[in-house]
Amino acid sequence: MRPFDEVVAEHGAVVLRVCRAMLPAAEADDAWSETFLSAMRAYPDLRPDSNVRGWLTTIAHRKAIDQIRGRNRRPSPVDPLPIDGVPQGSVRPAPTSVLAALDRAGVVAELQGRSTCSHRSSEAPSSTTTSPNCPTPGRRTARHERGGREAKRSGRHCPAANDDERNPTMNTETPGTTDQQLLAELERSIPTPTADDLDTLRAGLAADAEREGVLDVAYRSMDSPYGSLLLAATEKGLVRIGLATEDHDAILDGLAETVSPRMLRSGRRTDPIVRQLDEYFSGDRRRFDVELDLHLVRGFRHDVLTHLVDVGYGTTVSYAVLAAASGNPRAVRAAGSACSHNPIPLVVPCHRVVRSDGSVGNYAGGSEMKVSLLAMESGSADLATTRH
Repeated sequence: MRPFDEVVAEHGAVVLRVCRAMLPAAEADDAWSETFLSAMRAYPDLRPDSNVRGWLTTIAHRKAIDQIRGRNRRPSPVDPLPIDGVPQGSVRPAPTSVLAALDRAGVVAELQGRSTCSHRSSEAPSSTTTSPNCPTPGRRTARHERGGREAKRSGRHCPAANDDERNPTMNTETPGTTDQQLLAELERSIPTPTADDLDTLRAGLAADAEREGVLDVAYRSMDSPYGSLLLAATEKGLVRIGLATEDHDAILDGLAETVSPRMLRSGRRTDPIVRQLDEYFSGDRRRFDVELDLHLVRGFRHDVLTHLVDVGYGTTVSYAVLAAASGNPRAVRAAGSACSHNPIPLVVPCHRVVRSDGSVGNYAGGSEMKVSLLAMESGSADLATTRH
């Protein structure tokens, strides 16, 4: 499954257009955030063949309706000030062509009836019509009352606007002609969101997702003397550092499969390690003070990396010493394999492990990077003294 951040990047503009078709700008932004929070909760259970865009536009329309309902429950000032040309307390009239395209895409039909049940047509988008399943405004028929009692007895209920969270597979068919028509109509009727708008919304989404406890993996990139580094952290701690020699996109895909696809770009969890790595590269830090999540390693490799953390700045150990310290003196090759598959290089200092003959050995970032790091830590152009 793809990292959720890729889903936001691909469909964020379309979702914002759907929200802006029905709501003023500020409320549309809130509906956008609520849409992706709801989707993020359900995302791990989404079918692989789902039409993600159709699913998201369905949720977006429901969240817009939630905004309208909430607004209508709030008292309005006597002389409301306009927001983006739309008075407070009123509904932005969605372009008829947009709602028609949403209807053809299977997004609006049941929702228009549902929204009409909860608020009268004067409170709904101008093109909304009364659902045939709802009574005429001001009337409460015996059949309607009887249906309500039967629903209570049978346990049935009118679908809530957040059913998309409990049923993430609805409206997820393969994209068709109506899906393309919806996109074309939105592009014609609603201005294209700016990159700054979307960047601001994505930053807010990351903060909201962390607060709601649905951000399983936060990641970011940073510059270093050895190229761009990828940092990823879970709630438990730093789970991955990708060196410049590695494919960062492949690393994120791997994390989505092995840890969680609920992943967003965010600096909240990773800013402390960025600061400490900057201090390390400048020679001002000799020990890292961050929580680690060794979720990606098991068995003997886990034991090796746990002992490797204790190898101090400016010193080295051989693979044989490391294997013995990890409980299996004969597992020298396995110790080397654990170092080569270390998911958190630099912080878990596999660059401080060398061969018994004193040669540097291999390193995921390249032998030149390993020599450079050891020279920096030893304080000279010569390599640090090796402990055998």
